[in-house]
Amino acid sequence: MNSLNIDFRAVSLRLLSAKAGALKHVHLTRNFSLADMQAAKEQLTNAVREVGGKKGKAHVILPNRIVKFNILQIPAMDIGDAEKVVRREIAKELGTQDFVLGIRRIIRNRPGKQDILAEYALKSDMRDYLALLKECGIKPSVVTTSLEGIISAFKKIRPETEGNEAVLEIGQTFIEIIVFNNGKLINYKKVQMPAVDDAKLSSKDMDPMQICKIKMYTIVDALYNFMMEMGGGAAEERISRLWISGLGSIEEGTAQCVSEGLGINSSLLNPFDIEVEHASIYTAVAGLSLITPADQFINLLPSDERDRGKQVAGRAALIAALVFYVILIGGGYTVLNKAERDLKVLRDKFETEVKASHKSGSPDRSQQDALKKIMSNNKNLHPLFRDIANLIPPDMNLISLDIEKTADATFIKLGASLQPADEGLRNSAVSKFLKALETTGRVAMTSPPEITSVTTAPTAKKQEFTIKAKFEVLQ
Repeated sequence: MNSLNIDFRAVSLRLLSAKAGALKHVHLTRNFSLADMQAAKEQLTNAVREVGGKKGKAHVILPNRIVKFNILQIPAMDIGDAEKVVRREIAKELGTQDFVLGIRRIIRNRPGKQDILAEYALKSDMRDYLALLKECGIKPSVVTTSLEGIISAFKKIRPETEGNEAVLEIGQTFIEIIVFNNGKLINYKKVQMPAVDDAKLSSKDMDPMQICKIKMYTIVDALYNFMMEMGGGAAEERISRLWISGLGSIEEGTAQCVSEGLGINSSLLNPFDIEVEHASIYTAVAGLSLITPADQFINLLPSDERDRGKQVAGRAALIAALVFYVILIGGGYTVLNKAERDLKVLRDKFETEVKASHKSGSPDRSQQDALKKIMSNNKNLHPLFRDIANLIPPDMNLISLDIEKTADATFIKLGASLQPADEGLRNSAVSKFLKALETTGRVAMTSPPEITSVTTAPTAKKQEFTIKAKFEVLQ
């Protein structure tokens, strides 16, 4: 899958194009501003052309000055309920202003409580950026924050850490400190860059290296204060290693200054598998290119923009779901419920209506009508099957799909097989798929999945894993 990834932070424009998660091109424009929309449009258009054009999905990182954050401690509860609580708290702060909100958990050991990180932005602040993208013919599927990109990039590079490790993202006006422990986000802070009077420093006839060091030590001071807030010298809270990224990371001597100032091993972060000039400045946008629909992440794209995108993609989604029905029925899978057998009737009805549409001289419109009719006759099943078709990993094969109905509830049982390279990949693929399916809000898992190992080719010692999971369909 191709993707175009755009980062509007730090009065600059960073672009990265990728194919199947692999880097194709990067681009940097400094001194980028929306003060002159025509000039901004030309700059963005030229940059997109340079990295290969508008191919695949578009992902966007908003400027830090637009995105606010807050960490709230609330009682332990379901993430959906937590979002409602957080939304009410943010609404108290913003009053009647219209905003977009996303949340994620910060993993801390607080019995009976949880820490929720909320990132939010006013729609009015986002308007110009969305208008610019539209002017350039770019329809984003994800509009998010630098934090989401950095989380994605760091999990790929350091899935296992030596205790607590932190990413220090240095921008023009903000510093972000993101702390991880074995892939888990355990702390986050965004602070404004400490003010340094360049004019005064220059008047003292200091060389550029001295000025740079003074700036760096103001950053070190901000980081030191954060570490004290986090827990000071407590062993379980101590940061063992620092990774430095962002536009400010390429100042000469940055890593050395941080290491000397804090006594912590510090390195520039390279988010790529290959050597790229000034790679650390692209960390967030590189991580953004790795995000998939199965991942859980904050998406600040306003709902009205998402709905518009869904209308454009509606026909494609319906056809994709229908293809899944055809595969399900034609592939010899186990069908034990009348509701599933009805799918074949629906498919046959669709094919009949499509043939009739060609005779009517308006095939495209008639196909859409036929597909919409299927949706209306099968409302409970279609969205669920569509989600399964969209979210199931490419190396996982569906082998059974059973629907059980009781007087009070509807349940769906999934059976699938997987031949992963190792146990870690298998667990990751299964976990991501099942969690993503629950995140849709259409189903809730009733019990942990059953995973069984079967030897498919004894001489080659090849293992196949079968997965069984049961969900309650939420009405």
